[in-house]
Amino acid sequence: NRRFLTEFGVRGAAMVGLVNATFGAGAILAPFAVLLVGGQPSPVLAAVAALLLLSLVCAPSDPPRAEGVRGLPPLRDARLLLLLPVLLAVAMEGALTGFGVAALIDLGLSEAEAARLLSGFFTAYLAGRLSLWRIASLIPPGALFLIGLGGTAAMAALAAAGAPGWGFVAAGPFVGITWPSFYVWSTRLLGTDPRMGSAVLGASVLGSTLGALALRPILGLTGEGAVFAVVAIVALLAWRAVRFVIRLVLAGIILLAVAIGALIWWHSAQVSPPKEQRPAPRRAVLR
Repeated sequence: NRRFLTEFGVRGAAMVGLVNATFGAGAILAPFAVLLVGGQPSPVLAAVAALLLLSLVCAPSDPPRAEGVRGLPPLRDARLLLLLPVLLAVAMEGALTGFGVAALIDLGLSEAEAARLLSGFFTAYLAGRLSLWRIASLIPPGALFLIGLGGTAAMAALAAAGAPGWGFVAAGPFVGITWPSFYVWSTRLLGTDPRMGSAVLGASVLGSTLGALALRPILGLTGEGAVFAVVAIVALLAWRAVRFVIRLVLAGIILLAVAIGALIWWHSAQVSPPKEQRPAPRRAVLR
């Protein structure tokens, strides 16, 4: 993700969306490939191994890398609070993709209908990521991340309110744009330190892991159908957290601009020479 973002220049944000869309396409097509060969995963895994070998042979060599700082990022850096929204966002995505079908069945839909809706969700999910190819250069990544969270919260609320099929599928494009938009946005805020990029990926993996662990006992009490209500609440919390971060950043920029302006004014007042006092002209005295 980082190489696509940096090495493609102005097209970097769009390319991050494209590479994540390719990842999503593989996740969607792989189960269909297993079905095509009679439900046996071995031929599919053999084809994947052949493709991996081909990619290793044909891939260009990596450019030389400058030696960077190793180890953990500075843990006291307040910017790491930015990882909280992505932790919630990935937990939300994992809840929909991992428990969405069970929630639909628990709400009264048949297994066949739930499977069709899952295909619709992933199709919409992939369409959302493909759309980043066009809209990533038109809309700032922070705004796209907010759109993804807000749309997911609204569609999950719709599913919880009595339209589970429509809400589940309609959440797909919003979920699809969330993570790539966050990655581009957070990279601009966290800087070019590779450790910060690793922190983003680490928080994402942690969100998918802890989200499932936290959701399981909740669903044990409420039933699988409560997934959509939980996702709506989590997405809303992440949305509010991002808005708070944006306001905090804007406040910091304003304070920095005021401080720089005051410093420039003070410096110019110190170095400017004092104005010469000219004597007032004498008036002629009339006698």
